[in-house]
Amino acid sequence: MEIREELYQLFKPLAESKPVSSAAIARLNARLAKVASKRQLVVTKGEPRLIWKTEPNDPDRILGPILFAAVDMLTSGSFKKIGECADQNCGWLFLDRSQRGKRKWCSMTDCGNRDKVRRYYQRKKAGHVVA
Repeated sequence: MEIREELYQLFKPLAESKPVSSAAIARLNARLAKVASKRQLVVTKGEPRLIWKTEPNDPDRILGPILFAAVDMLTSGSFKKIGECADQNCGWLFLDRSQRGKRKWCSMTDCGNRDKVRRYYQRKKAGHVVA
């Protein structure tokens, strides 16, 4: 839960077109250093690859790819496509891969549908919907 919150604090300002905090970057760097020390570059059959130097049940084997994906998002420019769900009760962040880049909700089938039902109900209540 702690790491999820740290990543949220890192990416939420980006969703709002604000700068990333240096403290959030420092926390990510500290976690990366810990995970990176558990990996090693080797050459197998003439091909370089990264392997884990830890036991298969080490939790960092799950955490590492998440942290490296976060770094890739930051360094590749993908962070420019991060959005925050428009549902007032949600707050989830998402990567907008829509063609127009105008996505509003984390999930159309959840938050998007709930918003459309809410607006329909408000129009009906106001007498603007013909059945």
